[in-house]
Amino acid sequence: MVTAALSPYELVLVKVQEGEIDPFDVDLDHLLSLFRETAKELEAGEYLREAGRFLEATTKLLKLQVEEIFPRPKPERKKVTIEQVKEVLAEEPEQEPSYDMSFIYSYTPKIGRPSGAKDRVERKLSWKEFWEKAESVPLHKEIDYHELARKLRERYLKTGKLKIQNLTDFIAYLFAYYEFEDIPEI
Repeated sequence: MVTAALSPYELVLVKVQEGEIDPFDVDLDHLLSLFRETAKELEAGEYLREAGRFLEATTKLLKLQVEEIFPRPKPERKKVTIEQVKEVLAEEPEQEPSYDMSFIYSYTPKIGRPSGAKDRVERKLSWKEFWEKAESVPLHKEIDYHELARKLRERYLKTGKLKIQNLTDFIAYLFAYYEFEDIPEI
């Protein structure tokens, strides 16, 4: 299995993998000095190739040493009966999953009229409709939500109304709600 193209450190690695040499009997300092001597005679392209072979061989040697010190535990395989599975399942309390999110949809945010349509009456959307129609927040634009939250608060203090027209306004409302005490829940 050993070919003539193996370097001295690769040859040592093969001998260790085949069990002929103990990994702790290998002198890594001596291998490093062999690499340095060989590297002096090599050109740039050959040097990188040889350095890679050296690093691979020494890394594998170190791994073999570590595996000998800390062997991998072998998984225990136990036979499990159906009765044991039933006992474990009976011991655990049954929890009902709560996937019902209908409590969110009972609230309705006020949506302001679109720009240019001053004769339209404000309409109310349910939360479900709001999220279905909400456009995504543009990720390519930098938005200062703290500034938008401040403006939303000022508008609320002047008019007494919160207008959430899009998703950006909604995020600004969340910022305002957590930053200022006088912003009501919607």
